[in-house]
Amino acid sequence: MRILDFSMYIFYKYYSKGSTRSIPYISALLAISLLIFMNALALMVFIGIDTENILPIIEIKGRVNKLLSGALIILPLFIVLRLILPKKRVEKLEFSKRAVQTGNIGMIFYILLSIALIVIAVETS
Repeated sequence: MRILDFSMYIFYKYYSKGSTRSIPYISALLAISLLIFMNALALMVFIGIDTENILPIIEIKGRVNKLLSGALIILPLFIVLRLILPKKRVEKLEFSKRAVQTGNIGMIFYILLSIALIVIAVETS
């Protein structure tokens, strides 16, 4: 749970600035949901699970339909994360400045690694 708290804190602080400063909590939840989904999808492909049966979005035509289907796939994960990490809890989280700086760099590498894994998984399937 500590890793999830820390990841949420990193994203929450990042989204507390700029154009997303009015919705940092939702933005952070969506970012974590997307990362978890990407890693789960890559893992399913690598262990040989047929993702086309699980995720029919691949066969759907039309951009709007794909976006809606994608949102419906992410929604359960988003809801679970929202229950596990309520906004009041996230707002109370605190970590040292050094831990946050290290975490920011680690998160960048983790995101890049996740993207690379999903690309490799898609190309090998």
